[in-house]
Amino acid sequence: MSSLYITHYYVQGTDPWKNIMLLPEEAAFQKAAELAAAHKGMTSFGRFADFRNYYPLRKSADKRVREQFTGLGGKPRLEHPFSFVLGESDYLRKWFDGGDSLRIPLDGIPDELISFTLGDSCAKYSKNDSLDVLTKQMLIERLHATTLLVYTSYHFGLPTEPCHHAFVLSAYQSSWTFGTVRPAG
Repeated sequence: MSSLYITHYYVQGTDPWKNIMLLPEEAAFQKAAELAAAHKGMTSFGRFADFRNYYPLRKSADKRVREQFTGLGGKPRLEHPFSFVLGESDYLRKWFDGGDSLRIPLDGIPDELISFTLGDSCAKYSKNDSLDVLTKQMLIERLHATTLLVYTSYHFGLPTEPCHHAFVLSAYQSSWTFGTVRPAG
């Protein structure tokens, strides 16, 4: 597990530890309008141009993930998490116009502060898809199973249905006190 890390993408020149969902509702709407106007055409800010629809959806998705995570023994410190991806994502880097990113080793994050979903929780929630929340231990078990599947496939042939997983995590802490966090890349 020591080689696993998580990445948070953000727009260059912005504070990666700011989360619009942690603002009071009125302030969140005001900030969303400012960001949408300042970053027209940037994919990552498109959600703020339609904040009237995005805000309640994001709020509900975060609540569902939080409830499931606490049910699994998680102890989130924030009502709304920061989003990361396991490893890296060219798709998300482009979504933020090649901006900055933070990489944090997964083994340095306490288990009770981090959860994972298969895919983007807000997108899945909006489509009424299954929103399965995983703890760090559950993720590690799935990764080991996936590694075994790849090994088995390589040596004994491919399964009839491909298995593709994207892990997105929710980190429930406003900042990290371990090590040094530096921009990746």
